[in-house]
Amino acid sequence: MDESFYKRIESVLENLDNHAHCGGVYHDIEGKDFPRVGKAFCRLCSACVFHSRAGDFCRQAARAGAYQSLIKGNVHYFKCWLGLYGIVIPVAPDGEKIIGAIEIGGLLPKGELQKIQHNMISTLSAIDSGERLQNFINAFQGIEEMPNVEMEKTGEFLKEAVLSSGLLSAEKFSVRNALWLQQERLAVGMEALGSVRGERRKSILICSEDLAGLFHAGSENDFLKKTDEVLSLILLESYQDVGKVKAFLAMVVTILSMNSILKGDKWSKIMTVNNLYIEEIAKFDDMKELCFWFERLTLKLFRNVHIERKEEDVSEKVITYLHRHFNENIRLVEVARFAGASTSGVMHKLKKETGQTFSQHLNSIRVKEAKRLLAFTSLPLGEISSRCGFRDQSYFTKVFTKTINIGPREFRKMLVSVSQ
Repeated sequence: MDESFYKRIESVLENLDNHAHCGGVYHDIEGKDFPRVGKAFCRLCSACVFHSRAGDFCRQAARAGAYQSLIKGNVHYFKCWLGLYGIVIPVAPDGEKIIGAIEIGGLLPKGELQKIQHNMISTLSAIDSGERLQNFINAFQGIEEMPNVEMEKTGEFLKEAVLSSGLLSAEKFSVRNALWLQQERLAVGMEALGSVRGERRKSILICSEDLAGLFHAGSENDFLKKTDEVLSLILLESYQDVGKVKAFLAMVVTILSMNSILKGDKWSKIMTVNNLYIEEIAKFDDMKELCFWFERLTLKLFRNVHIERKEEDVSEKVITYLHRHFNENIRLVEVARFAGASTSGVMHKLKKETGQTFSQHLNSIRVKEAKRLLAFTSLPLGEISSRCGFRDQSYFTKVFTKTINIGPREFRKMLVSVSQ
């Protein structure tokens, strides 16, 4: 790995030391490099990771946890071989290949210490009965118990620190989490609907009609629940045969399209789009990805319907677009197209209704994100500038200073001095 990679690792470890009050350790997934340990890392865990025998146990636990974390799209909580709790997240910049793991270890929920200390000492004795054992025992005495809510906050901080550093693809990790949560909901739904047998096909039709009705007269939460119900019934009726699931989903998509026709949309246009959806369905071979695609499709359609029905003025649409795309190379003509107005109309409306120009709104949103990254990460200014959509660092510094009357370096230094 290059020098910049390890600098980002060190930056995350420093953030954990300074803000999470629980140090971390970086494990190379193949064990080629020595662990890199933060200053506030658990003393017992630190002794273990560098021990000739115990270190292998620690790395294997972190490795297994990192893979679980990537599958779930969230930090993974686990018990180590000594019975202590750890929180781990993978290092996978491309969101696919795990090259390492960052772990916070040596955690214990309230009331756990008394339960495990005897077994811990016995296990440590078996691992190392020599003179180093006393060092392990001394480190063990420094372990503090932590309320569950604090452990969850620590896990969230670890995730934010790693995602913000670019050591893990935030977009792909988020998608994995959404897929995992859907599979959990569908498992619950299948269990709840398992008693529905002879009427399942009829129930699928009824639920599909209900889903179509919710496009125009339902909340997003109700819509998602009905989508889960449709998918759960289909999985039960098809016995999770991917070919049968495709056939049922093609039927459901057609029912949704028919609803659009009945609402007054042109038949030729709706059927063309419907056929495209059916072609998309045919491409899937993985059951989980197929179910996730269907959920994203129906949710997108639901939101489009409600965006069309919502009487937003031009200014609201423009500001919505800027919040979604501020980190991109935004062109006024694209924003105007989204808002359904001309470029001159966008500039005139914004100034008249909000008192700010298009550029002022965009820079304000970008500076707000820059302030967040300066406060919660140790990313270099060039990286922050790029992530916030500025064309170069010097322009970023100029805009930032003009907006809040202080430069980004000074802003970060001020935050550090306040926290000390």
